[in-house]
Amino acid sequence: MAYRLMIKKGNSYIPIKIRIHNDFIIDSNIMQDDLATLKEIDLLTTQYSECDFRRSLLRQGLISQEDFNNQIEIRYFKKKFITLKNSIIFKEGKSYLDVDTLENTMNVLCRDNNFVIELINKYMPKEDGRYNTREYVNLGTLKILEGLLSNNININGLKSFLIPYNKIFYDKNLLNNLSIDNRLNIIQNIMKIFIYNELYERRKYLAVYDNSIEDFRDVFEFNREKIKYKALHDLAKFVYNYDSNRRKEEIKEEKECQEEFLEPEDYLRSNVSLSRSVEQQQTKPKKRVKRKKEPLEGQTSFFD
Repeated sequence: MAYRLMIKKGNSYIPIKIRIHNDFIIDSNIMQDDLATLKEIDLLTTQYSECDFRRSLLRQGLISQEDFNNQIEIRYFKKKFITLKNSIIFKEGKSYLDVDTLENTMNVLCRDNNFVIELINKYMPKEDGRYNTREYVNLGTLKILEGLLSNNININGLKSFLIPYNKIFYDKNLLNNLSIDNRLNIIQNIMKIFIYNELYERRKYLAVYDNSIEDFRDVFEFNREKIKYKALHDLAKFVYNYDSNRRKEEIKEEKECQEEFLEPEDYLRSNVSLSRSVEQQQTKPKKRVKRKKEPLEGQTSFFD
């Protein structure tokens, strides 16, 4: 699918001819200057911070000075133009487009219940119609995550659901040792199922008989050579946003904690030194002015 990088101008959007950008990397057969694949857009924008990217567009005449601060979006046409909201990935988020980095980050973040809840809210398919295979499997994994967070999960049902996917586990014996007390390991492995199912193309290779459900189950293997790029882009942006906001909050809390536990004398000393510094900057040095000496009473002068 082809995408456009567009800048908002009033109530309309103007396409940016990104293929003629000096740093554009060709990765498709698209010929039109204002069209590109999502990967090509990422290859360009991740070379810059947001401000530097806007400057590069301005320098090369791809946007005007008056539009410099206007909103820039990735859009695609499907009966009408649709916006990938908050979807441009700049230099700071580049590492999240690496699948291993993304997986390791999510493995850490899944210890945070708020992250898991936000993931469920974003990716839980609507239960109002048929699902394709990917939606159905991820519906199951996300429901299991939701059940784990609410302490309402059937372990036997969990085992029967996970058996077909044990090839993607770090520890193949984990399935035999699942317990409610080992909830984090369960969440991490379900998260792994979600990631693999979301990002990789799958191929059905066998139908096996599952004693737990007394029926045949289709088993799939993941083709790690073929990534669904839009899914990678969307998940990378979601994880980057959450991780970035989390880090900002940690820095803010650490700063507040340091101020709270600052010793009184240190606090006073820091304020005194600060006030002195301000006074020195604000107080102008006094200038010495020479004054004409007045003659003393009774003293004569050559000019009298």
